[in-house]
Amino acid sequence: MNDPACASLKPIERWCIAILLSLFVLLGVYVEIRSARLSRRMGDFGCYVRGAWAVWSGARLYDVVDNNGWHFNYPPFLAIMFVPMADPPASDGPAPFIPYALAVGLWFVFSLVCLAYAIHVLARAIEETSNDPKIRAQPRGCRRWWALRIIPLMVCTIPIGHTLMRGQVNTMILAMLCAMIAAFLRKQDFRAGIWLALATSIKVIPIYLVVYPLARRNWRTLAGWCLGLEITLVVLPFLVWGPAESIDVYQDFATTLLGPAFGLSPDKTREDELLGKGLTDNQSLKSAPFNLLHPNTTTRPATLPAWAEWNHRIVGLLLTVVTLAAGFRSGFRSDWSQAALVGALIFLMCVLSPVCHLHYFTYMLPMIMALLAQRWESRPDIDLGPLLMGLLSLMFVANLLPQLPWMELVLRDVGLPLYAGLGIWFLTVRRLWQGCVTTLQAEPSTPIARAA
Repeated sequence: MNDPACASLKPIERWCIAILLSLFVLLGVYVEIRSARLSRRMGDFGCYVRGAWAVWSGARLYDVVDNNGWHFNYPPFLAIMFVPMADPPASDGPAPFIPYALAVGLWFVFSLVCLAYAIHVLARAIEETSNDPKIRAQPRGCRRWWALRIIPLMVCTIPIGHTLMRGQVNTMILAMLCAMIAAFLRKQDFRAGIWLALATSIKVIPIYLVVYPLARRNWRTLAGWCLGLEITLVVLPFLVWGPAESIDVYQDFATTLLGPAFGLSPDKTREDELLGKGLTDNQSLKSAPFNLLHPNTTTRPATLPAWAEWNHRIVGLLLTVVTLAAGFRSGFRSDWSQAALVGALIFLMCVLSPVCHLHYFTYMLPMIMALLAQRWESRPDIDLGPLLMGLLSLMFVANLLPQLPWMELVLRDVGLPLYAGLGIWFLTVRRLWQGCVTTLQAEPSTPIARAA
């Protein structure tokens, strides 16, 4: 095979990959010290395991707080998942199962496994369904094989590192969403619905992605989604708490989280830690443009005006319609285009959420991977091109600069990562609309593609 992209890695490339992977190992050591060895526990992991303790002990799930005074802010399914790592308050004695320090390490390792799985399962599905027979037949471990996995990881390194450092659930959700896209590419629609249900049961915002099977009238995906939700959000809580107490738990969830997020409840218990409009970490299309119009934090209104609320809804609807229209124009093919479409919707899922933290940009990985796959079809190299290279570089810098202390109240507050992400979203939609794909010889002929 005379394809340079299918050649083995160069020594310098091997060293770069080894250094990148070593950084994640060092991050794991730092996270263990930061989360479990300091006088004050850092990160969000404590919220999950304290919520798990509430499940184990019978306390009210949405009233308990961790050592930092933070509440559990997720659906009950996540708290049930973490029961083996349940962490009681100091007054209640030691952990009933896994000690906190060990739980931190196990969660970090599990998060890395989820990240590796997310990257590989999606990359493999894109390669198997590629329109380019050279990509379908390329050997594992060649330069293009590694590039499709490493470049998206490098672009998203900052939000991924932020996720791992805080002990967030993003890599687990990313694994589920990438598995969902892979199932779509392989035409395993019911399985895709199950993966979407799992993601929705852990973090509410993936419910937005239901617009995709609804727009396609994909009833198999919707059936899998409904079945998955019934198991995770109804059957399992009923087994843990019983019907009556489960209803109370969901009422607390609606009152303290869902209601305030959409302006339907006056509860203020999450205002300072999650839903407050003054939080500079919020990169959503609801808050970032408003902050840009009011750069002075001392004179900025404490609440969003009605026009900002309606602007968020109208812009969100418009972006969703434009993305789906590009998908209809592309024909929903089982190749890079379908991965790009769902990846674009995943990005919108984040920025249209009432709260979009910096680590949410971890979810841009599928959209970036799809753009790379499209770029490399029918090409003898793995050149990125000036436009894509520029946008990916901008995204990396836009995620890096707001992490610097002296940039927090400038670039983070006005939503620099949001606007860089919108540039990549625009390129994705443009490629879908133009139908930028080269149909080379025939439909994919790999065993998996034929079975699909």
